[in-house]
Amino acid sequence: MYGTSAAAANTSGAIALVMSANPQLDARTIKHILATTARKLDGNNAGVDINFTDANGDAVSYNAIPGWQQNAAGYNVHPFYGLGAIDVDAAVAMAQQTTALLPTLQVSDWHTANTELTIPDANVNGVQNTLAITDNLTIEAVQLKLSIDHTRMRDLAIELISPSGTRSVLLSPRTGLINAADTPVQNALLLSQHFYGESAAGQWKIRLIDTDNGTSQTLLYSEQTGLLSMNETNNSVDGTLLSWSLRFYGH
Repeated sequence: MYGTSAAAANTSGAIALVMSANPQLDARTIKHILATTARKLDGNNAGVDINFTDANGDAVSYNAIPGWQQNAAGYNVHPFYGLGAIDVDAAVAMAQQTTALLPTLQVSDWHTANTELTIPDANVNGVQNTLAITDNLTIEAVQLKLSIDHTRMRDLAIELISPSGTRSVLLSPRTGLINAADTPVQNALLLSQHFYGESAAGQWKIRLIDTDNGTSQTLLYSEQTGLLSMNETNNSVDGTLLSWSLRFYGH
């Protein structure tokens, strides 16, 4: 048993223990305790690189799933493991010593850039854009909303980079939106916890990278028909980043 089915049950049990140790705590403070006491595991996991032939015929590599990073607030983050494994003993001990809740939650307005920027096909540099944020918040989560016109969405990587340089791949290529044929995608919502504890203020960067010029396809398995092939045909025109917005949850 693995994945979110196991994680939800284990996390719920850990939260129940923390609440029993200090019933005065609220959900956000418990989350903070779990994040602060989490332990790094599988420390040598370097993530995943994908190799592809770009539009010029050159072999290139893209780090589609980053390895462990330490963000600017000192938290270890990884796409596979989030903020790490729960250390329930350490969390209960911290809860017993916690006498103050986190400050009142603040949710920023949406900050929007209307871009109309070309996403070049099979180009490891992709397209990027920046957004200046002045909100003086300590981040608890960052929400990204974006609109994209692209006829083979499964080729795309979508990453967000904080002013401190922490890189979060919110959508890795070849894994999601494998049959999103009705383009453009309008106001899709994504969320990252990788910036937990960092400051919201500064220059935020979005990058979109098309990682395929048509040399790969998506395979699905059905017990009735066996392997099914999808997405064999590459997009005939470059995609477009129509707009993107950020909203911050924090204190």
